[in-house]
Amino acid sequence: MYKQNKMKRTSVKTKMHEYGKTIEQKVELMVNNGEPLDGGDNELIYTEKADGVLPAYNPRADRFDIAIETVDKINKSNIAKKANKEKKAKEAEKAKMEVIKNESTDVNKTNTTNDIQRGNE
Repeated sequence: MYKQNKMKRTSVKTKMHEYGKTIEQKVELMVNNGEPLDGGDNELIYTEKADGVLPAYNPRADRFDIAIETVDKINKSNIAKKANKEKKAKEAEKAKMEVIKNESTDVNKTNTTNDIQRGNE
């Protein structure tokens, strides 16, 4: 006999669902009340004949070019972010080096002052 897995309780909740209207009910509402078929959600798109078919609504449009352009924009954005991070890191390193340089010159000044004072004694 095969081992059956036991069902575990989860925190996933299911949504309550509604049953839609049948086609007959929709047609009856449309004929008797003059209501639109889907409540006006589906708009028909009309364009001038001179404009031709817009690429956004053309099922035969080549969307691969649009996808390539989008990916290029994303890559350029990522490269710019990376360059910005590197620039900030270099500035932080430069500031750190300046602090170290200033501290070392302060130490030299105090050492020379101490040497001068010892010489006077």
